[in-house]
Amino acid sequence: MSSFLIMPVAPKKDEMIDYSLSEKDKKTLEYIEDVTSNPDDVQKRVLAEITTRNAHVEYLQRHGLNGRTDRETFKKIMPVITYEDLQPDISRIADGDTSPILSGLPISELLTSSGTSAGERKLMPTTEEEHGRRSLFYSLIMPVMNQYVPGLEKAKECFIRAIRFLENHWTLLCNDLRNGTINPLITDPSVREAVLKVIKPNPKLADFIEAECSRNSRQGIITSNGLPLVSTLYASSECYFGLNLKPLCMPSEVSYTLIPTMAYFEFMPIHRNNGFTNSISVPKSLNEKEQQELIDLADVKLGQEYELIVTTYAGLYRYRVGDVLRVSGFKNKAPQFKFVCRKNVVLSIDSDKTDEVELQNAVTNAVNNLVPCEATVVEYTSYADLSTIPGHYVLYWELRLDGVTPIPPSVFEDCCLTIEESLNSVYRQGRVSDKSIGPLEIKIVESGSFDKLMDYAISRGASMNQYKTPRCVKFEPIVELLNSKVVSSYFSPKCPNWIPGHKQWHN
Repeated sequence: MSSFLIMPVAPKKDEMIDYSLSEKDKKTLEYIEDVTSNPDDVQKRVLAEITTRNAHVEYLQRHGLNGRTDRETFKKIMPVITYEDLQPDISRIADGDTSPILSGLPISELLTSSGTSAGERKLMPTTEEEHGRRSLFYSLIMPVMNQYVPGLEKAKECFIRAIRFLENHWTLLCNDLRNGTINPLITDPSVREAVLKVIKPNPKLADFIEAECSRNSRQGIITSNGLPLVSTLYASSECYFGLNLKPLCMPSEVSYTLIPTMAYFEFMPIHRNNGFTNSISVPKSLNEKEQQELIDLADVKLGQEYELIVTTYAGLYRYRVGDVLRVSGFKNKAPQFKFVCRKNVVLSIDSDKTDEVELQNAVTNAVNNLVPCEATVVEYTSYADLSTIPGHYVLYWELRLDGVTPIPPSVFEDCCLTIEESLNSVYRQGRVSDKSIGPLEIKIVESGSFDKLMDYAISRGASMNQYKTPRCVKFEPIVELLNSKVVSSYFSPKCPNWIPGHKQWHN
């Protein structure tokens, strides 16, 4: 969902250098200052523009807006929706209906979402005018970056996948360098021919690479003069949302300032359940009272989490994007957000509900069991397996093994139990008391399995720039692909701890 660049110079974290900016860059930065200084006024204008130009479209007429453009009427009349609510209208457009169904301007293109969670891609309407708005958004990135890094226009985008490939296959590289050979896994004739012309035995270089890549820490192996990895923007097929105004911050500190001219933004407060879990309570559908309580951009509170809801120029009205964001600060009067998780990524067997944040915390706890074995989890995803009675959680792990000693099965069993101990009390009650959930299973998949998963998503039309490893999978072909790569599996050896009477209910 975010865009990443490898930078040509690495100033200190968050350090803004006094580079000489062009007049064009200065005007762009003044624009950012202006729209973030009065975001509520900008948002009122944006909503009025959207409802005015689209007043005659079928969707707004259907819900009785009848040309009214004020925010109060819009909030009172228009429902908050999901993609499923729009699917019949999207299908009509995809089938060639050119009438003004969602937008007063012609739909020039249907953009596809990555479809990495459920396996099914969504089609999002866009117009030629929207392309121009997104181009304007992109034009904001370089002036922000030029405050920190000179000569950025010469930088090139990197796909992280090449670095991952080196991480997984450096031993094969060392062998070829040491012997002047090409591994049989390289099958492309043109590649083999080109490499054979230049490769020759170089044991010294092979020893150097082996020594570097064999270290426990991989930090510093690909330094490129200390170049940082930068997340510049927050965007999706539905809309372009915000910019990272401190692009050289640590990845864990990235936050995005929503640009109020891009769309009309609303926010539904997220309530974390009390008790022993940090899982998020997000209603699947909103009643009229909940819809009226949605928060405007200028009214969000620091530290609070919200589900993002957008109304776009291209024809989405009070659309639930599915992202959960946390307010991390402000740029003038405009809020800045950290991405928390996708709200609809959830495991559930019975009355239990496990969200992405809770699952991530559980996995983090479990991988500590692998440290003595010099192993780490490269990637993971999960699946609620209902084919067994009772159903159970399945986690697919791809490992990186830095040690030479095989990992005992008991270590993976400990990992299973640690995950179960880290999950909420509703899950543990289902395991211990209700017997409605079976023992958690970890399936170890062969190296490169998650690259294959990405290849599959891209073959179905997902964008390389948008792709993110799904933390929960439901689409059967994806499950079949992962199961075909399993090399071993392990179950939790016993039930987790659960204290009767300490119940927790999820909405």
